[in-house]
Amino acid sequence: MKEIQQQTFIRQIGRLAAKPNGQTRYCFILGAGASRPSGIPTGAELAKRWYNEIIEYYHEDDRQWLADEKIDESNAANFYSRIYQKRFEQDKREGFQFLQETMESIEPSFGYSVLAQILSQTRNNVVITTNFDSLTEDALFTFTNKKPLVCGHESLTDYVELTTTRPIIAKIHRDILFQPKSAPEELSELSEKWKNVLRRVFETYTPIVIGYGGNDDSLMNYMDEISASGKGLYWCYRSDPPEERIKDIVNKWNGHFVNIAGFDEVMMLLLQSLDLKLLDSHISEVAKSRSRRYREQAEKLAKETKEKSIKDAFKFVSKDFKTWWDVDLAAKAEESIEAKELIYENGIKKFSDSHELLVSYAVFLEDFKGDYEEAERIYLKSIELNPDYYIATSNYALFLHRRIGDYDKAEKYYKESIKSNPSDAITIGNYGYFLERIRKNYDKAEKYYKQSLELDPNSFFTNINYGIFLSSIRKKTDEAEQVYEKLLRIYPDNGRVHTWYGYLLETQSKSYDKAEEHYKKALAINPNEFDSNSNYAVFLTTVKNKIEEAEKYYLKAYEIDSKNLFNLGNLAENQFLLGKTEEGERYVDEGLSQKSIFNENLLSLWSSRYIFLPDKYPEAKETLIELLNKGARLKEADFSKGIAHAKANKHPDLKTLQKIVDVIIDKASLSTLK
Repeated sequence: MKEIQQQTFIRQIGRLAAKPNGQTRYCFILGAGASRPSGIPTGAELAKRWYNEIIEYYHEDDRQWLADEKIDESNAANFYSRIYQKRFEQDKREGFQFLQETMESIEPSFGYSVLAQILSQTRNNVVITTNFDSLTEDALFTFTNKKPLVCGHESLTDYVELTTTRPIIAKIHRDILFQPKSAPEELSELSEKWKNVLRRVFETYTPIVIGYGGNDDSLMNYMDEISASGKGLYWCYRSDPPEERIKDIVNKWNGHFVNIAGFDEVMMLLLQSLDLKLLDSHISEVAKSRSRRYREQAEKLAKETKEKSIKDAFKFVSKDFKTWWDVDLAAKAEESIEAKELIYENGIKKFSDSHELLVSYAVFLEDFKGDYEEAERIYLKSIELNPDYYIATSNYALFLHRRIGDYDKAEKYYKESIKSNPSDAITIGNYGYFLERIRKNYDKAEKYYKQSLELDPNSFFTNINYGIFLSSIRKKTDEAEQVYEKLLRIYPDNGRVHTWYGYLLETQSKSYDKAEEHYKKALAINPNEFDSNSNYAVFLTTVKNKIEEAEKYYLKAYEIDSKNLFNLGNLAENQFLLGKTEEGERYVDEGLSQKSIFNENLLSLWSSRYIFLPDKYPEAKETLIELLNKGARLKEADFSKGIAHAKANKHPDLKTLQKIVDVIIDKASLSTLK
């Protein structure tokens, strides 16, 4: 018999299998021996177990059957199917149930992680197996992002297309859930459907046999009867030399035997030979990402649902506060700020060392209480407990960026968070937004946007921000539209996608009718969404000149978020234009009382005071010039209605007002004010 050393085999496979356009492609024929390291008994072990059960539990006539068939414990493996049939002849369902229970909760061994990489990353993408288990597909789902075509029944063979790059798993004795074949009459002949598939496979691929003892006639008869393809064959075995029948087939195929240490062991060598990677870090990052998405989805539901029964369900499942997350869920499910705060305070007493709960509490203090001083203290306490907890450093960076305006410190924590978790698409996308809006470093911002979308192509906020970046900064309106159209396919019922797509169509494409369709669709999906109301109100004001109708949506946005300075400035202007001067002044004062860290927001509010309150214009004028000297601009703002109002009311500083507005919208330089 032709035999090559294990190391020679590994070098040969490594040399040819990794070539992306090479002529040699390999498929794997796996038997029960490949599943043994995962904890599934081999056919020989099961046959011996059933043999002993027949002797121990069955009638003397049944025991005589073993003698008549010349079966003893030492050769039980050769009679696997007949022993199985005898053991479960009284109830076939018991046999199926036994096999299912044997394979339940089994995790793929290390070797399957390597096999999954080979199937998904190379052209060697086919597994043929006599096993019923799901180890190969489980490994692909666990260790890769490739979804396999699993043919667990001969009726599915018409769907096997060998030109695909998708991994293909051919279970010629069926899957464990599809009445697997174990009886002698079922294993005597391979179905014609499988013969047609395997013929095409063997014409294309060189088989590598691992863990298969050749104890069923179906595959062995077929391999014996077909003409060898000339591509050869590698038959791997562990200890005992193969039987004569196997030797005859390997010789017929002009193949080689390889004495290997075991399935996991040979896969470890292939890992090195094919320059694949150990996956411990990948597994950890995927688990973190899944855990985060799971929590985010549950928390979003608890936070946003209006259904009392659903809120009550969250309160019920988290009522015992066995973990920090129970506290967090219970707090998010509460309606009132007071109730939320009480739950957090009691939870922190119980889980005082939970850096995770502290972050959630800090976010609550920031978003619901507006207590930035205490929020910062809690953020820092969480980071002190666990400096590597990237969710804490990420949220703290966003807090410094949005609330405090300490941009150097914010950038420091963005970088620390990304260093702790370089696969965190959300933080990477937020940092891209920071680089765009604060640093004005557009090339670097785009780099981080793209990196975020490579990690998570469906990231909602990164796609939204990147679409705006493409349209407003890069002036690539077509590409921006493609981003939003992709988002609409992913989130067809998300009002915010329709809102921002409408904004793009309004401001960049000037497709006003289509923009309004998306605004209205957004409001139909969720009439209580802030962006939808605020943006549509601006659209009605600037494009449709429907000032009175716009008021309804400005006020609705104010009801949803009374502290949003962008909306306060627009609402104030709306009230002034409607002749409601007292209301307009009240909204301006509300906005200015918040002392925003963003000069653009202040610019909008002081502009309204300057334009619409001419008796108070000197202070407003002076403040506007200070803000303009600091670099604040509102490039896409529309002051036309304000200017018209000022002219109609004979504003005392009309000439200078027009110059200041031109600088605000970046159509004139500061020197024009001197």
